[in-house]
Amino acid sequence: MKNSLKLFVAAAAALFCIFSAPGATLETGAEVPELDLRAWLSGKPVNLADLKGKKHAVLFFWTIGQRSLDVFPRIIATANKFGEKELQFIGIAPDSPEAVDKFIRNQPLPFPVAADNILKTLYTYMRPNDQVPLAAVIDKSGKLLWRGRPEYLDEVLPEILSGKYDLKGNIEREKFSQAVMSAMKIKDYPTVRKLVDAELEKHPDNLELLTLKINLTGTLMNDIDTAEKTAEAGLKQLPRNLKLYEQLIRALHQAGADTRLPVWFDRLVADFGDQPAVLIRFARQELSQPVGKLRVENAYKLTHAAYNAPKFADDRQKGLIAREYAGVLYYCGRPDKALEVAKISMQLLKNSPNPKEYETAKDLVVYYNTVLRMSKAIR
Repeated sequence: MKNSLKLFVAAAAALFCIFSAPGATLETGAEVPELDLRAWLSGKPVNLADLKGKKHAVLFFWTIGQRSLDVFPRIIATANKFGEKELQFIGIAPDSPEAVDKFIRNQPLPFPVAADNILKTLYTYMRPNDQVPLAAVIDKSGKLLWRGRPEYLDEVLPEILSGKYDLKGNIEREKFSQAVMSAMKIKDYPTVRKLVDAELEKHPDNLELLTLKINLTGTLMNDIDTAEKTAEAGLKQLPRNLKLYEQLIRALHQAGADTRLPVWFDRLVADFGDQPAVLIRFARQELSQPVGKLRVENAYKLTHAAYNAPKFADDRQKGLIAREYAGVLYYCGRPDKALEVAKISMQLLKNSPNPKEYETAKDLVVYYNTVLRMSKAIR
């Protein structure tokens, strides 16, 4: 799978399970048993034995609540996208038949739905670190191929249907994932680091592994040197990768290593000087820091580079960026420069499709002018 480690990284960060599955869980690659459900409440009941040699089965485990509601549109779109020719979607809710029946009247799903409040089927598929909503894919021969968050089905199913799915590789990744999450749960960070380092030796350009190691070493282990070295190595493999910058800067902030940020902002400007919107986004993050951690020099460096970018989408974009730059100049104690840039922003936004942007620009010109006048009058 192209980004096969996304699932475990997200799960390792969350480490939250709605249910804890007791006893043995079905191993990936194993033959699956027949579904053991309390009641079918929507659509025609499905026996997995009847699907053998004909269709893959996709089990969608969900429970009554907002977390599952948020996934419903995505799973409905996925089911409609792939259709029923080669796939049989089955919805399974670990709630009482009465509650599920009442719920799906207002939230119908385009495939059969069953209640599983005895939890036998859920516990068959749910690993210790899994959470609901959960999806599982069973191939035509009756083997469990994959399970994970439902939003990754759009990525997994094309590989399965095309015959390109790497079951052996998935089993290896799953073992790695479970080992990492188990160690994370007990805060055994040295073990996590060893596991991640071993995997990075095999996949040095894997973005999910790189960002995990940056977060692990920089935030959880307070090893800033290693976090920076990991970012360096990652940028050699993945030049101009914004996620590596984002993760490292976040880790440096959380570790209180703000004095190391200027060098990375210099590199960010060098790499993304042609993308002023990116620089402005980082500048806003800097300005949102608590007063004790606020470094206006970083915000100035970023907004100055954004304002002087070689190219803008249009006058509106440059006008909005000029407005941001003027604000930082004001914070830096230069209301005169802020007024100068604010006037340019007002001119650029004169024909903005959003009249409020122009009105705001005018208001700022008045404000900076007032502050400048008062600053000269105060003795």
